[in-house]
Amino acid sequence: MTHILIKKKLANENQSMHNGFSFPIGLTLSITLHVIIYFTLNHFMRSTEFENQAPPTTEKKIKVTLVEEGQRVDIIGMPTHTVQELKELEKIRVANTRVERKREVFFNMLKNIAKNESTYVPSGNRPVGEPKVLLLAGNKISKGMALVAGKRDPDLGGFHQYLESLPPHIKPFWKLPSYLLGKDLRCRIQIVLSEEGRLLSHTIIESSGDEEFDRRAIEATLDSAPFPKPDESIVPYLRQGHIILGFPQ
Repeated sequence: MTHILIKKKLANENQSMHNGFSFPIGLTLSITLHVIIYFTLNHFMRSTEFENQAPPTTEKKIKVTLVEEGQRVDIIGMPTHTVQELKELEKIRVANTRVERKREVFFNMLKNIAKNESTYVPSGNRPVGEPKVLLLAGNKISKGMALVAGKRDPDLGGFHQYLESLPPHIKPFWKLPSYLLGKDLRCRIQIVLSEEGRLLSHTIIESSGDEEFDRRAIEATLDSAPFPKPDESIVPYLRQGHIILGFPQ
């Protein structure tokens, strides 16, 4: 019985103490808990915002330069010819090379002939006697181009007039490089012409001894063809080789 009374007394004392201190202690605990919760949430929200925030970027201004319309643009190294034009030029070059080779072969053949002693053989159509030779030499017309008649020529007439027309006809094609000028060289070429003035044949009867000089003389002869059309009366002389072109420098 006494034990039960002591417990009741202690319970009443605890109840009294609880009733006296419950409000202040609860208020303090509530405030403390709210403060802790506030700072915790604030820290959490800041951490989340920092994590979600995009990393800082550095802006770079891009400079754009606009080319005004009509501005000149120089292109270096462009070909001067199209592919088709180059093909055509190549064809021309090959053709010219073939012509030069033919001329060179022909020139060498004539040069070999010129080394042999030249003899005059009269043909059935040729009148008996010496060949009527006229040289483009003597009176200087173009670096040594002129006309001289043989001593035993018959009536010159139209033949002489025709011969006088040859120097100005050949002159534009007779050209020498500077290193050959002033040299005492002479090349003589006998020519045979048709009634239309076409060059039927030509033969070196006297070589200058200089290959380039002789080649230039042959080229001048070939480039001069066709020659002026002769009068019918002098055609026999032209066909019989009565004309020799002399090419002194």
